[in-house]
Amino acid sequence: MIFKAFFARRLMNQLVREGDLFNERIAISLSLIFITSVSLFIYSGFGVAGVTFIRYEGLVLFGEILAGTIGFFGLKLLFIRLIGHVFKNYNQSHEYLTTEFLFYLVLGMLITPLMLLICYTKTVYIYYFVAFFVAFWFLYKFLRGFSIGLSHSKFSILYLFLYLCTLEILPALVLIKIALIYSN
Repeated sequence: MIFKAFFARRLMNQLVREGDLFNERIAISLSLIFITSVSLFIYSGFGVAGVTFIRYEGLVLFGEILAGTIGFFGLKLLFIRLIGHVFKNYNQSHEYLTTEFLFYLVLGMLITPLMLLICYTKTVYIYYFVAFFVAFWFLYKFLRGFSIGLSHSKFSILYLFLYLCTLEILPALVLIKIALIYSN
């Protein structure tokens, strides 16, 4: 059901109605898979770009990337919940949070086998394929979030656009800028 809800919004609504995805047992293990896969993707990106750290290497660097990934996505989900509480849009923010969480779980399931290929083959082309896939995934997630916002007439399109740019596009641009700085 989780994988089907990724593609069909009506199944996503059914998933929201049936229960809380955050409290499911499968969500904990899929969250660990997502966090580990994304951290490994970032760690592999440093290797592909040829970035070396004098103080950090190996497991210490991966641990810091893992902690940063947990912090980033945890703060993002907490910020979405806070915005829903401040603007008294509990149902809409819960639907958006569930959609975000579902997208993270599916991304973790999809890139884990590819990350294993990257680790064991050390092929740069597979990393570029995964990077393209993640970029396409972000675009799909952005459009899905935009459609959730448009389906609720309570939101202004301007506020929805500003919100999505702040929480979706800006962090991606900051990460790209940091990657470009360290790749030189």
